[in-house]
Amino acid sequence: MTSQGYPAVKGFSLGEPEGNEETEQREQVFSYAKQGQWIWDYQDRAPLDHGAPTEIPLSSGEDPIPVGEVVTRLLYPPAFATPGGKFSASDFPVSLVLTEGNPPGTAGIIYRIDGGPWTDYTGPITVPPGASVRAYSSANDPSVWRDSSQLVQVYEATPTVLIRPLISTSAPKFDWDGNAIVKVTVTDQNPAGSGLLFYSVGGSFVPYTGSFTLSVKEHTTSPAMVLAYVEPTGDFYLRSPQVTDQVDPPDTLSPPVAVGDPSKTAPPVEITPSGAMSGFVGLGWMNINGPLTVQAWDSATGLAASGSAWAVAQTKGPSNLNSGVSIEGELQTSGGVSMNGATVSKGLNALPAGFGNFPMPVTPPGAKAMGNYNGPAGGTETFPAGIYYFDSFTVPMGKTVIFSGPVEIYVNGSINLSGTVVTQGNLPSNLKIYNVSGGGVDIGSNPSSSLYASIYAPSSPFNLGGRSFYGSLITGGINVNSAFDMHIDVRSQPIP
Repeated sequence: MTSQGYPAVKGFSLGEPEGNEETEQREQVFSYAKQGQWIWDYQDRAPLDHGAPTEIPLSSGEDPIPVGEVVTRLLYPPAFATPGGKFSASDFPVSLVLTEGNPPGTAGIIYRIDGGPWTDYTGPITVPPGASVRAYSSANDPSVWRDSSQLVQVYEATPTVLIRPLISTSAPKFDWDGNAIVKVTVTDQNPAGSGLLFYSVGGSFVPYTGSFTLSVKEHTTSPAMVLAYVEPTGDFYLRSPQVTDQVDPPDTLSPPVAVGDPSKTAPPVEITPSGAMSGFVGLGWMNINGPLTVQAWDSATGLAASGSAWAVAQTKGPSNLNSGVSIEGELQTSGGVSMNGATVSKGLNALPAGFGNFPMPVTPPGAKAMGNYNGPAGGTETFPAGIYYFDSFTVPMGKTVIFSGPVEIYVNGSINLSGTVVTQGNLPSNLKIYNVSGGGVDIGSNPSSSLYASIYAPSSPFNLGGRSFYGSLITGGINVNSAFDMHIDVRSQPIP
């Protein structure tokens, strides 16, 4: 500070630097005054050098997309789930599925087969052999989408040998009793319309129109030879291999002597100790409260047995017959019998020695299990030839069951036959019914429907209603509650 005059700063002094000194060099716009009397001199910065100006053309061209116009897009073609190619003729017709690969709602599929009319696709297409299929996606809104390109697939068929037919017979061998007539069925295993069945039995081939029968009388010494093949009906199949089946001749050249023929010494019809299925047997009892007629009948002729054949009814227990009972033969019994005016043309006789050896049946292996059967769901049901096992078996009134071939039925529980039962050829030997448990058996009243069967149930109680029965009954005991006609078949086969 100055010590004279007005107070003022006399000078500045700087001490030692406290740290590293840094010097910054740069051009200054301002500098201490040297040219004037003010503190600072000011000089303008020289202008920046930008070089020559650049020209930008501003002329306008045509807009490539006019205002308001929408650009349409091309749709994808549909996809073929089964691509074209070569297929076996047996693979036809091909079920072809087409799928859309475009956004939902934008398109539908249009197709045609072999140049036919264009058709809207709504589901799988049936493609025949050798056909071509053309398809494309059709735009639902042409202002936004364009139809796809068309795709074509060709489904060629290579010639295929037809599958050989199946020949089935109702019996492998003729006999003079149950299998005097044998039914033959030929089955085509190929696609419908691919060929025609032809068959021959010792002669020229003829078209197959349905099942046919063979008679033992025409084949007593040599087998009946059945041949069959399938003839193709189109260009894509070849004839099937030929198949052969046969029905062997019977063991004897002529039918057995009719039981009861007066010129022979054959015994009358009866149930033998070995258990033949021909007769009217109530092992424990016979309680007849309704009219009953028992007579011998011949299933080979469908008439009452000719000659001196007669019926045999048998029971080991007590019997109570009323005045409406008529047995055209004999009643064999070992117990007390109350006749009450009943008529037995050949009287009462003792049972054969050893009578009553009727073992319980056993269901054979391979029987088709059917559970509880309570009649057809509709009015009628048909069972083909075979062996069946039921927990119970009922044919209600008003229902019909048809057995179209030889049938064996094994039942573990109850049996009720009130409805209509149709047996092939009205031959009792074609319907064999076994009760394997001793469950009750009811043959209900049905005067308008006859029953043809052989029933073996040695431990079962039987209730017989108003009906005509043809065949044989072996039961644990018999109750007849209303009019019942029993026609014992003299040709029924022995119990297996």
